[in-house]
Amino acid sequence: MVDLALSVFEKERVSIKLSPAGRYNDMFDADPKATYGYLLSELDKRQIGFVEIMRPNGEKPLYGHQPPMEQFPDMVSFFREHFKGVIIGNQGYDPETAEKDVESKLVDLVSFARLHIVNPDLYERIVNGWPVEAKQDMSKWFGGGAEGYTTPAKYAHL
Repeated sequence: MVDLALSVFEKERVSIKLSPAGRYNDMFDADPKATYGYLLSELDKRQIGFVEIMRPNGEKPLYGHQPPMEQFPDMVSFFREHFKGVIIGNQGYDPETAEKDVESKLVDLVSFARLHIVNPDLYERIVNGWPVEAKQDMSKWFGGGAEGYTTPAKYAHL
């Protein structure tokens, strides 16, 4: 599919989001280092725009499979070893871990996604050193009404 996309678009406009730690719908890879090592080296050869990596976010073992970080504890550094282009870190980040991974050049950028949903003023919170609300009630995100997804977190700095 990547090669098909590259036949239509410039390489800088092609990207991929990978979830090696995901357990949704029983996702599991018995040898993620072999799988992602090969995939990332092929993507690196093609010089695509970026790779976004979804880190673990507290997933529990499903169907007898190991928890993601026990199976693949060095996931972010492994990605950097195999892909030299732009890497965007996603999921499981707070402002401190994001800064650490960017400063150490494991990732080039971080997208906060869920953290931003519950902190619509996330940028201001980070810049000003205000507390960041980490509690998320996903049951209210996409269903009928303003509570949850469209209701900002309490503004602790006010």
